Amino acid sequence: MLDENYNIKVIDFGDAKKENEPPLEDEVPQPNGPGGDGHPTDDFANEMMSSASEGGMDRRGTLVGTMNYLAPEMIQSQEASMATDLWALGCIIFKMITGQVPFTGTQNYTVFPKINNREIEWPTQMEIDPVCRDIIDKLIVLNPMDRLGASNFAALKNHPFFQGINFNGDMSKIGMRKVIRETEPLEIRQRRVTNAVDPTLPEFRYALVEPGKPILTGLLLKKNRFFMKQERRFELYMEGTIKYFHDKSQKGTMELTKNSQAR
Repeated sequence: MLDENYNIKVIDFGDAKKENEPPLEDEVPQPNGPGGDGHPTDDFANEMMSSASEGGMDRRGTLVGTMNYLAPEMIQSQEASMATDLWALGCIIFKMITGQVPFTGTQNYTVFPKINNREIEWPTQMEIDPVCRDIIDKLIVLNPMDRLGASNFAALKNHPFFQGINFNGDMSKIGMRKVIRETEPLEIRQRRVTNAVDPTLPEFRYALVEPGKPILTGLLLKKNRFFMKQERRFELYMEGTIKYFHDKSQKGTMELTKNSQAR
């Protein structure tokens, strides 16, 4: 669930585990991880994170998840690791960019062979940014340890796809509303407007306005101190910015907030 600024507010905790909690019976690490003795640990989640940073990933043995996002190791041996999430991340980015999953289908017998053979269904009717395609290609990789970030998360964070993002900063300042509006394909915007319950709402009414263009413009006539009429042109942008001009020269910018008031 996202808030009005596209910040994550609620995520699916269906597969989450509380930290500092004894593991369940099916959470016993496999022998390839730290220690290698297969015995339960006091904090399985922390051990998985530790093993990821050291290059050797512990695995779990429970088959869960939406089948179109399942990694091949989940299908073949029901083994999940931190690298499994990297495969899913690639699928999620693919869905966000194209509006569809990389491995389509509604039945296991049609979807699983595509996943196991890495038959990514790239759309042919839209052009995908090379940077987006590159990170997807490096995340949706058959060998878990060959996925970008599998041995070092810094490699994933340093990919050009995340350029300008400070992972240690305030995520609310990234401005996801503006990012999504500038990068969302026209086809997806049109589909969103078509399926809107109330297309008169601003988020749908102005969704097809080209990014960087004003959604509303207006003129204001005023008199200066010499009682001469002056014309000001105002432009309202989807992100809540108002720019005002005198003739063709921009004179200033105003940012609208929830507390903004008209006088």
